[in-house]
Order: sequence, then C-alpha cells, then structure tokens
Amino acid sequence: MELRKINSADAKAQWKYTTELPANENGLTNPYHGVSFEKYEQKVLPTLISYEHPVHMPDWFVPETYYYLWDTGRLVGEFRIRHYLTEALRNGAGHIGYSIRKDARGKGYGTAGLKLTIEIAKTIILEKEIYLRVNKNNFASQKVILNNGAYQSGEDEEHFFFRIPKYANIHEMKLTELQPSQFYISEKKLEDIECWLDPADLSDFEPIPVKMLNDKPVMTDGHTRAVAALRAGFSCVPLIWDKDELDWDMYRACVRACQERSVFSPADLLSRIISEEDYKEKWDKWCDIMQEEIIQSRSGEIR
Repeated sequence: MELRKINSADAKAQWKYTTELPANENGLTNPYHGVSFEKYEQKVLPTLISYEHPVHMPDWFVPETYYYLWDTGRLVGEFRIRHYLTEALRNGAGHIGYSIRKDARGKGYGTAGLKLTIEIAKTIILEKEIYLRVNKNNFASQKVILNNGAYQSGEDEEHFFFRIPKYANIHEMKLTELQPSQFYISEKKLEDIECWLDPADLSDFEPIPVKMLNDKPVMTDGHTRAVAALRAGFSCVPLIWDKDELDWDMYRACVRACQERSVFSPADLLSRIISEEDYKEKWDKWCDIMQEEIIQSRSGEIR
C-alpha cells in the first residue's frame, strides 16, 4: 500500500476515481464529478497539480496537495493536505480531507491511508497540530480519525473537530512501554473482549487512552484490551492521547500501587488475571478505599 502524489502518469485511474466521486459526500466537495477524461487531462489535472504551488491565486487560497492511495495496483482513496490554516480552515475543514472508494470501505483503507497522509502532513504544515473535521453522522470517519491518535477538540451543530499532535510519538509506542494504572484484570471482561477481538484486523479496536505522568506514558483505561491484544500476539495497538481532566491524585496512587506490585507494563498483568468475584473484591474495593482516603486527605479529616 502506498500514497502517490497526483501525477500525469496515473491520469486515467485518477480521472476514473474523480469522475465517480460524488459532488458532495460527508462534507468533501468534488466539483469534477462526471467530468470527461479529455477535460480532466487537459484542464482539471494541471489545475489540481498547480494547487501545490499556486500562482496568481486570491490571497485567501491555501496551497493544497493531492495524494492517492494505491493497493496492489488499484487506486482506492484520495487524500488532500492543506499546507496551513486560515481562520476559516482552523474553524472549519482543517488540514486534511479524504475519501475512500465505495467498494473499498470498511477494509481499513481509511485508517491506513490517513496514517500515511499524517506522516507527510507533519513535514508540510506550519501548525503544531493537525486539524480535522468530520460530520457527526459519519461514524466510520470518526473511528478512522481516532484510530490515528486524534482527540476531540470541539464541535458545532453538524461536525466534530479533532486534532492530532504533530510531534506526538504515540503511534510508535509499544504496549510494553506503557505503565498500567490497574493491577488486576477481570477474567470475565477479558473473555468478553477476546470474543470479538480479531487477530487479523484491529480496525474495530478502540484506542487505548494514554497520558504522560512523570515523563512516563500511563494507560488511563483499556487495560483489559491491552492484555487481550498481548495474548493475541500484538506488540502495538491503536493509542490515543487522553485529553480529559483526570483526578491525578488517584492516578498517582494507582500507578504507585502497580509499581509496588511489580506491574510496570501490560505484560505484567498477564499473571494477574482473576475471577470477576475476586476482581470486585481486590480491585474495585481497593479503588473505593483509595478514593475515600484521597477525599478525606483533601478535607483534612485523616488523623
């Protein structure tokens, strides 16, 4: 699988994709729907190529580069990178727009193509984060974006807005590099996850949220999914920076308790899988007691 920048050699395949793409689908506009190959080759293609280094364009025009996703000789998707943001783009479409051929959807091309596009975008865009927008009813694209490490930064009546830190190395992290904040795993919860986990396809795998604590990436949730992934032979899974406000006193206590029990990575949880009954007794109750101690400590009631 590869991304190719728009070019003349692939004109026939690019035209076929472009002319079949709806004029407006999920917020991505295509003014060239139904265009003839002759017009595409003579006018549309040179125009789209010129957008990378525009000349004699209005001040508001932002340079844009088109890329196409290919797999085993077939063009399956289009990705556009806007080189920087105007105020309208910052509060609107963002840096990247993309589409996947209808008969290729649901096969992981969106996630894979966006991942490749993000790596290129990091070398082009001026901002510190990559901005994306998706329609609220486009659940597939929301999953694709979240699978690539995005966090939700806002919304309006029709859209969700996401950002991806430009310099985040979260996608390069291995499971064994993550510090758990939980020291037991429920056998029942693990069995439930292993029922749907497909070792050949992680497209439905909900990213595990991670925050930095004392320069260490800490899992804030998803411990059972992490253990299931390890048991299935994965060393890496989708991760996402957790942007929620957390009770850091509680998480510090949890991490400290894990380390006191020699739990330094999800791999250390493989030997700490217990029955649901024991889980409630040994983990849930521990959390309740610790939470109460923290609350009392804050109110000065501990003597």
